[in-house]
Amino acid sequence: MTGLRWIALLMAMLSSCSKPPTPVVEYRLTGVVVELDTTHRTALIAHQEIKGWMEAMTMEFPVRNASDWKKLRPGLRIQAKVFHQPEDLKYWIAD
Repeated sequence: MTGLRWIALLMAMLSSCSKPPTPVVEYRLTGVVVELDTTHRTALIAHQEIKGWMEAMTMEFPVRNASDWKKLRPGLRIQAKVFHQPEDLKYWIAD
């Protein structure tokens, strides 16, 4: 094989490799559960400022863990962790 073919083969192999997972950043959330969406397993939460990430507001948060989901109910005041993958624009709450 010629040098150019080796380079082309190497580039094709490298481009097929999956990229490493994006790092997850963790924040603390304090707020009140306003509403639960059982279809999408999201909680609408009126939260205080999440330092380092966002101002106080009311927004939906996905809840990935089934045991965390079972603990939630409207009107419940919570403290939780928010996990955020900035590159993938994904976030969820736990604990």
